[in-house]
Amino acid sequence: MQSAYRANYSTETAQLYVQNSLLCALDERKDALLVLLDFSSAFDTINHQTLLTRLHERYGVDGIPLYWMKSYLANRTQCVIVDQNLSKDVTLATGVPQGSVLGPLLYTLYVAPLHDLIISANMQTVIYADDIQLFTSFHPDHCSDAIQKIQNCIADVKSWAISNNLFINDSKTEILHATSQFKSTTIKSISVKIDQTTITPSTHVKSLGVVLDPHLSMKQQVNAVCKSSYNAVRKISRIRKFLTKDITTKLVCSLIMPRLDYCNSLLFGLPDSTLKKLQTVQNSAARLISCSSRHDHMSPVLQSLHWLPVKHRSIYKLLLLTYKSQHSLALVTLQI
Repeated sequence: MQSAYRANYSTETAQLYVQNSLLCALDERKDALLVLLDFSSAFDTINHQTLLTRLHERYGVDGIPLYWMKSYLANRTQCVIVDQNLSKDVTLATGVPQGSVLGPLLYTLYVAPLHDLIISANMQTVIYADDIQLFTSFHPDHCSDAIQKIQNCIADVKSWAISNNLFINDSKTEILHATSQFKSTTIKSISVKIDQTTITPSTHVKSLGVVLDPHLSMKQQVNAVCKSSYNAVRKISRIRKFLTKDITTKLVCSLIMPRLDYCNSLLFGLPDSTLKKLQTVQNSAARLISCSSRHDHMSPVLQSLHWLPVKHRSIYKLLLLTYKSQHSLALVTLQI
């Protein structure tokens, strides 16, 4: 369930899997708890000897390949340049270079046992690099059992992390209590204790750039996208008279449309009243390019730009993921 640094996996497929699992739980009249964990400087704290031992014992790397790995990790140094002044080289006793070819692969292999640990605790998980999402569903009458299971799982994760020279950033740990909007369950009645810290569910959490709310209505995500998009629209509009249509189109397609398209498969099935806000943003972007007035009908403008409306962009993205799953071009664990 590691979605980072893998072909056909992305933040969108990871979030789609999480959202789908939570929605399925709500459809079964259950509640769900989502826990977001984050490692602090995970790539920089990897123990080289532990990594080499894991490569040998878990993955069967031996002989010359293992020696190559040992040589790759040994005697690494780093320095800093400030105002063309170069610092002295410092030997790195731990860590792998995150921006290298082997670094992400070695990190993935290093933390792979964590997935086994979480699954053995009867929890579901999605991992993206050093961001970990734990979630479980439960009947409201068994809430205390679910909380205890989560607490035990987090304790096991922290214990494993410490023994492997990794550290959980407690300040970034967040919990979301997903429940149906038609229930009267109060979110404040649930709390999870981690060591000496008691964490209560948040009104919303942000994971991999997507804002989730307790009812999974995506309203907070839509509002966040609209806010950032309108900011870009205002900035472009101030200089629009100095720009050609071609340059304006490039600016809009690079600064506004990616915000509307990011993880837009999660918007599938939302009511039109929610999607209308995003459609208004797209219409504003189209007016910037075409210099249309507010009273002009936007459908012909969108058609001339070859832009699908927001609702249909979401449907298209989901159909594209479905097609890729059916043809082994994307992960096949999604069951919508």
